[in-house]
Amino acid sequence: MRNLMTTVTATCSLALLALVGCSSDSGSPAPDPLAAYKSQVINWQTCDPGILGVGDYTLLMRDAQADLGERLKCAMITVPLDHDNPAKGDLKVAILRTAAGRPALRRGAIFFNPGGPGGDGLFFAAEYGRKWNNLNPPDGIATELKKMSDQYDLIGFSPRGVGASTQLICASNEQPRSVWNDRSNQTIQNQLYNARLTAEACLKNPITPYINTDQTVRDMDLIRHLLGDDKLNYIGYSYGTWLGAWYASRFPEHTGRMLLDSSMNVAGTFDGANLLNAKARQLALDTLLAPYAARHPEKFGLGTDPTYIATTIFRTLPDTYFWTQKNMEDYLGSQSGKDFVLYWLRTSEVLQRLIAENPGFWARSNDQKTALILQTRFLSDDAANQNAQQHAIKFATVQSPLSNLQLTNNDSVFSAVVCNDIPSNTDEWFWIEQGNKQFQHYPFFGGKVTQNSCIYWGGARTVKPPISNANKTGEGLLFLQSRYDTRTPAEGALLGFEQLQNASMIMVENDYSHGLFPYDTDCVDLTVARYFNEGIRPERMVTCNGKDTDILAKSAVKAQTAVDRRSTIYRDLAKDEEITRIIRSMIK
Repeated sequence: MRNLMTTVTATCSLALLALVGCSSDSGSPAPDPLAAYKSQVINWQTCDPGILGVGDYTLLMRDAQADLGERLKCAMITVPLDHDNPAKGDLKVAILRTAAGRPALRRGAIFFNPGGPGGDGLFFAAEYGRKWNNLNPPDGIATELKKMSDQYDLIGFSPRGVGASTQLICASNEQPRSVWNDRSNQTIQNQLYNARLTAEACLKNPITPYINTDQTVRDMDLIRHLLGDDKLNYIGYSYGTWLGAWYASRFPEHTGRMLLDSSMNVAGTFDGANLLNAKARQLALDTLLAPYAARHPEKFGLGTDPTYIATTIFRTLPDTYFWTQKNMEDYLGSQSGKDFVLYWLRTSEVLQRLIAENPGFWARSNDQKTALILQTRFLSDDAANQNAQQHAIKFATVQSPLSNLQLTNNDSVFSAVVCNDIPSNTDEWFWIEQGNKQFQHYPFFGGKVTQNSCIYWGGARTVKPPISNANKTGEGLLFLQSRYDTRTPAEGALLGFEQLQNASMIMVENDYSHGLFPYDTDCVDLTVARYFNEGIRPERMVTCNGKDTDILAKSAVKAQTAVDRRSTIYRDLAKDEEITRIIRSMIK
């Protein structure tokens, strides 16, 4: 199975076949328009190594097949473009299964979603299968996680519009405009222009209105039905918590055990989530990262003033700000990448100073710019310094020209879901003013909110079910959250959690990681595993200690740190570290 281009099959669809031969007798029951979809038989086959494209994923799929053997299978199912009107045509949805390790004990399937919206969860089930195939009982955590692997099929899927499913692509023959690190009128106008351009490009695609969370959860329920399961169990990260809560609100009677890890405000809006992001990133910098850097000036070269590190530096980077922001953001998803976040900040600061001290820097030849960079010391550690120099050279010598707008598959789906799911504020001035405020108060990430495509979208395309419906689930939901999460802030997660009386939360203190489970500590992993294995949901709020001792050393916070037990949980620690890196890279 290869990636499919965007198609809408308006003729000979399963929906039309289901309607053939329907009785016109008014006394007979109305036919089920989804009958043909529900009568599909999943054709599990050996996974094509190229299902997610060439390169690294091909190698990863081969590693997964070598580790999991016949437990690993793939399939493609047909879903209606519009579950409310199946006659409109069909889409394809790709699914992957790592079968339960002990089929006789199978109690159902756990679905995975890595977030986004626009994240591809297909390969998640393979990597979790590999991770749990490497467990080392009789360690207590390993024993409980192996029970999960033995009892549950692990199901990954490419949500509609993404990856190996029918893809959504937003493109235009127009070019986006440059945006600078300021709040000038030109920057603001360019942000609004880019927002409108993205909206217009996406809305040209005929499947865009049907790329939304409601249609996706109905795809999930169809897969549940085809698996023969009465309940859908689930682990979702980031936007995956919004997706999971939406499923629980639409299908509470079919909701099993559900972990919402790094949660959005599932009772709120995307506008609200958007407005919290810059604040959360700044909070993590202010509270954890800047004090940590200030305690190690010899390592990072950023000085000993946390306030300068967290705020002032970002106001002195006219040339390198967006480069810094992008590369720091890549490592902000996990606290284990804290050193790299600060290395990028230092690299940018030094490069900006080099540009300022050498008039006409950008007019110089690439050889001249390279020579200047190689003469400059960025970091005290030799290996880190050489790496910083190479990144600086690449930035200074490879300037990509603006090209016509073509969003990636993931970004296309992100725009569609965010704007289709729920009404957004469409007042341009509201988003301009919010951008101005955030730029002033949160210099690391503030100002970006003005570029909001939903302003020009024309409104939501679906209706969110009441979150109160999720209180009707038999098992209740389990939330897992880090206190300083930079992408789905705890402030928003707690607002959603408060609306769900039939739920519990594990709060991990002194950590900003986004996507926690498995966390490799008793407090987190045993609690989660026993919920899935035995249905034991903990008390309303459980507090766990963060496991990163370095970021707490000599700080004002004197919390007892957790014990990271990876060396006893997994047989091959190096292999687990590589698998964990892959999983973390997929969480959006």
